[in-house]
Amino acid sequence: MTLPEQVDILPVEAIGRPPIRRYHWEYFANTVTAAGIRLSKRAALKSPCWCAFEFRVDGRLAACDFSDYLLVHPKNAAYKHWFRYHYCAGHRAWGRLASFPPASFLDWDQYRDLIANHRYTAAGSTILHKQAIRRPTNTILVDQRRRRLGAQEILTRRFGSRVDTKTDPQPEFFAKAFDCLVSVHVPGSWAHMLDRGQHQLMGLGVCTVSPDIWTCCCGERPQPWLHYVPIRDDFSDLDEKVEWCDNHRDECRRIGEQAKAFFETHSTPEAIWGYVKQKMTAWHRSRSAC
Repeated sequence: MTLPEQVDILPVEAIGRPPIRRYHWEYFANTVTAAGIRLSKRAALKSPCWCAFEFRVDGRLAACDFSDYLLVHPKNAAYKHWFRYHYCAGHRAWGRLASFPPASFLDWDQYRDLIANHRYTAAGSTILHKQAIRRPTNTILVDQRRRRLGAQEILTRRFGSRVDTKTDPQPEFFAKAFDCLVSVHVPGSWAHMLDRGQHQLMGLGVCTVSPDIWTCCCGERPQPWLHYVPIRDDFSDLDEKVEWCDNHRDECRRIGEQAKAFFETHSTPEAIWGYVKQKMTAWHRSRSAC
């Protein structure tokens, strides 16, 4: 797949002060440089709204929408070419919108080092449930807290001290993941998105237990039983599925390896920018043919 020669983005100072906006800018910029593409910062580019910024691919303008909400901001929909981190099937109504894999690694050398020197084997007994349970300040966080506390209660009631919910520094987080039985994913802002930490662990080949994942990576979404072990939205079979993992460790290893392979072809910098270039070229050709 052909990669762009140059990607232009606005300077980080223009993205605004909120740390989450700068985080997503950094992730985006790092995918460019990690793919070996020339990165240029252009003050003429702007941020059309709180959840997006403009960029150019070999001179063609586009917008990147990093919101993890389902609804589309109207200012982003005005662009001829735009990409969205948590794109799902419901966004197909926008013909010039495509998926940009949501945040995973900021340091791609770290990712390569981890997969080169470590391997998940499903030999451990620990069940990871590492997602933050924040005090709610809006209805979205109320729902997130309800789902995560519910899953945590099910896990600890059935598996006791085998469940690890502690928040760890990143090196320890990854070390525990390689040695665990499985990682339980309870999505954040909405019930079927792909959270950053779980995106990372799937990329490292760790078996995931999750409700249906709708988030697409380069146009495709992870598939149940192929890339993760599926559970019901209400978590009523969560303990049953973790028990299944306990008794089917070879299958857990296989699912982890397939998730790792999916990440390599759908979420790494080279995969991302090959896909972006392909989509923008196809859009340009279809417009020229009209």
